[in-house]
Order: sequence, then C-alpha cells, then structure tokens
Amino acid sequence: MGIRGFFQSLVFGIVVVGTGFAGEPCPKPLQNSDESVQRVQPAIAGLFCTHTYEAICGGNANTLNARQEQVAKEIVGFDKRAAYEVVKKMAPKLDASSYKNYSDLINNLPMDMKPVRGEVINAFSMRRVEIEEEAEKKYEPAVKKEIERIKRLLVESFREELPVSTQKKLVPIVEELRPFFFSDLVQLKNIFDTKIRYQLAEGKFFGCFNSDTQNAFTYGNVRYLHVCPGWILGHVPNPNLPESSFANLIQVGSHEVAHHVDYSQFPELYQDFRACLLKNYAGLLVPKRGSDEKDPAKILDGHMGEISADKWAVLAAGKHLSKRGGPLSEQLDFLRQAFGPLCGSGTGDGLHPNGEFRINVILGKDPKIRRMMGCSNESEFHVCSL
Repeated sequence: MGIRGFFQSLVFGIVVVGTGFAGEPCPKPLQNSDESVQRVQPAIAGLFCTHTYEAICGGNANTLNARQEQVAKEIVGFDKRAAYEVVKKMAPKLDASSYKNYSDLINNLPMDMKPVRGEVINAFSMRRVEIEEEAEKKYEPAVKKEIERIKRLLVESFREELPVSTQKKLVPIVEELRPFFFSDLVQLKNIFDTKIRYQLAEGKFFGCFNSDTQNAFTYGNVRYLHVCPGWILGHVPNPNLPESSFANLIQVGSHEVAHHVDYSQFPELYQDFRACLLKNYAGLLVPKRGSDEKDPAKILDGHMGEISADKWAVLAAGKHLSKRGGPLSEQLDFLRQAFGPLCGSGTGDGLHPNGEFRINVILGKDPKIRRMMGCSNESEFHVCSL
C-alpha cells in the first residue's frame, strides 16, 4: 500500500488498490469417529473463543516454519542457479559454484568483471526471471484454480452479507478480476518499457519474489491480482494437513481480491462495521509511525482499507469451512494454516493493524466464525459484522 503513489506515477496509470473457474468440487464433510478427537473439541472451542490469538498462533509454529523454510530454500535455489549460470557464461575461467546468490555475485565480483558490473546485474536479472517463469509453470495452473475458488467463496459471501443492490455492484468486480502472473509480463512489452517490466519481475515495486504476497491493482478498466512467485510456492502441499495448499493461499488471496471492494472503494458499505469497531476496538490501533494523531476515528479510518479486506478474507474462510465440515480440531488446523502468517506481525504504517488485532478482533470476533467454532455467551463479546 505504501508504494501506491510511487507506482502510480511510474507505471502509466496503474492504480494499486491493495498490498497482498475451474476449481475442484467442495469436499464432503469429514467424518471422524475417534473419541479422543471428540473429547478435545470443547477445549479447542474454549481456547479459540476466549483467546483466539493464542489458539491460532500457539500451535502452528512448526507448520509455519516448515513452510517458510521450504519457500526460502526455493528462493535460494533460484538465486544460486541464476548466479552460477551468469558467472559460467560471462567468466568461464572462474569457479561458478562459489557464487551462492545474488548479493554474493554482485559484492564479490573479481576485478576483471567489475567494469561490466552493470551487464552482470542485467544478465542475472534476466536469467532469474526466466528461471522464475519455469518455476511458476509448475504451480500456476493449480493456483489459478485456487484463485477462482477464492473468488467464488467471496461472491457467495457477498450474496449472504449484502443487499441485492450492492451485490449487483460487487459481484461483477470479483468475477471479472484477472490473475496476473510473471508469464503475463511478456504480453506487456508494448505497454511497459523493459526496465519497468524487469522491476516488476524482480519485485522492486512489490517485494514480490522474496515474499509470499500479492497486490491488487487496476490498469485501465481491468482489475488484476498480481501474483508473486513466492506466494505460488505456498501451494506446495503439506502431507500432514488436509487442504494445506488451499489453506496457504486463502487468507492472502481473498484479502487481495477484496481490496477491489474495500473501504477505500465503497466506504458506504462498511459504516455499521466501522461504527462497531470504533466503539469497541479502535483503541487497540496505533497511528502511523511518527504521527501524533490521537483521534481514534481518524486512526481507524487509516486502517479501514486493510481491515475491510481482512473481513472478507475471514468470511471466505468461514464459508469454505462451513461447506467442508469436520471436527473442530481440523477446522482450527485450517484456520491456523490460513491466518498463522499474521502471527507476530506488527506495523506502524498507519494502514495495516498488527497481527493480534487482525486475529483477535477481525477473525476472533466474527459471529459466523464463532458459531462455527462452537462459541457461546456471545453477549460477553462485542462481535462486529457487516
């Protein structure tokens, strides 16, 4: 989000609206007759209902670390391969295997290569993009299906949450949204100059490859979801967790798609939701770093774009789990995988709430999620709905 103005001024009218049809049939509700699983369900529900952040973040460290290590390993592999091939091509007498990554290649160039440092950097950039495109092809078809699945869940949520007149505005926006992959960069050669295309590909605008994020943006009259390779790598399944690939994608994916219909786009849609947050939870938000703003309403308004996108991500996840069914332990495992990346996150950018707010308030105080997790005594909690 912070790059919106810079990106708009540089990339020919692209408008960034956020920072992060062939799907499979919904699986049948899971059945589990194991008595031990059934016995722990009240305890699971109790922890989620009263201490959501602890329930989401306390039991998923190993799963998240394994995923992060897997993505990091893939990224290192891309950098090492590109560095190796560039050095081997440009300086065949050198030991190419000694160049482990991009920074190692650039910072430790031998003297006879320093005069062509710019050529080395450009060659590395181009080669790594080619390798990233190879990796993308491995998962892109599956990820496209998951994005369409996410879009359908959002549309279903619109139909449940919104009046018909509002549905008519929002449903076409989501249905017509297009995913934008690295492979699509080739098609933009007549729109963007070479420098900008490689900046997009390397992630200088979006921090794309070295993080599992995406960005929503609009070019002309077309709405896009810019999908980063690091996020695509999250599709790698975890054999110990059912639907782990979809769980890895649903929160960030639905959040970014929802940026096309968030508070900044349709503020009138979120007035009741905003009023509930202002009354009960705005005091938990912090102003932008360096700001002396004290008005909770103004601080909340700065965060509402991200909060409203988070809200739709929660509703999409809840819609999926209500169709999927299964014991509470498996529902909680899915939520941990989906929302666990928010654990420990904290920002002072005036836009993104910290992880505790996003998990405790937006996820933990959502009425449909609470009902699904078997929470009771709703009067003790200030739940905020659309």
